[in-house]
Amino acid sequence: VLRHLTRRQGLEDASDVVVSGCGVGAIAAALHVQAVKRAVPEATVGALLDSGVFPDWSRQRPADVAGEAAPGYAPRGLWPMDAQVKLIFEGHGVASAGAVPQDCLRAHPGAAWRCYFLEHLLPFVSVPAFVAQSRFDSSNVEDRGVEDGLEALSDAMAWRLDVAAHQGSEHHALFLDSCFHHCMSWGQIHAGPGGETSGPTQPEAFSAWWWDLVRPQQKREEPAAANPRRRWDHIYAPEPEDDEPNGPGI
Repeated sequence: VLRHLTRRQGLEDASDVVVSGCGVGAIAAALHVQAVKRAVPEATVGALLDSGVFPDWSRQRPADVAGEAAPGYAPRGLWPMDAQVKLIFEGHGVASAGAVPQDCLRAHPGAAWRCYFLEHLLPFVSVPAFVAQSRFDSSNVEDRGVEDGLEALSDAMAWRLDVAAHQGSEHHALFLDSCFHHCMSWGQIHAGPGGETSGPTQPEAFSAWWWDLVRPQQKREEPAAANPRRRWDHIYAPEPEDDEPNGPGI
C-alpha cells in the first residue's frame, strides 16, 4: 500500500503527512507511522492516535507513580478489553509482521503482545504522536452504573499515558478529556474546566502542536513558540447518555 501511494499517488511529493486511526486503528497508525516517515523522509510526518488506549490490566502501577496498586484484572463494570487485544495480536501473528518496533519486542521478552497496547508501544514510536483520549472511553465500559469502575478507568488512562509520554519521544503530545465517548468527538471538546469553551479544541491543540513543535523539529527550524505545549486536559465528571452504546468496541 505504501509503495503504491508513493509511486502512483504522489505521496512522495507531500510536504506534511498525518497517519491517523481510531480505536485499534490508532494502534495500527502507531505501528506504521515510522515506515511512512522512512518512505517520505523530506515530509513532516506525525501520528494522530484517537481513542487507542485499552488498558493492560495485568500491568502493575510503577512504584514512582502515586495511587493505589493495580488489581491485575479489569475492575468491575469494565470490559476486559486487554484480553481481546492480546488475542488479536497472537491470533494474527502481529509480532512477525515486521511493523512492531524491535526495541519494544526486546523490552517485553516472552510478552510480545504488550507491544499492541499503546501504553507499552508509545515509548518506542520515534515519530511524533498526538494522542487524543477520553479518561472514560465508552468502549471499555460494560456497566456505566458502576462508579468505582469508571473512577478506576479514569485513573488508569491518566497514569498510563503520562508514563508512556514521558518515556517516549519528547515530541509526543496528549489531549485527555473527561467525556463519555469513543472517537467521534473531534472538535467538540475544549481543554480546561468542563462547560467552558475558551480553551482549544482537539483540532486547535493538534494544529498548535504541529506548527509549534513537530514541523520545526523535523525541518530543523526554530520553534514557533518558546515552550511548545504538549499536554491539554479537559476536566469534567462523566454524564453518560442513555443512547450511548453499551458494549465492547475496538
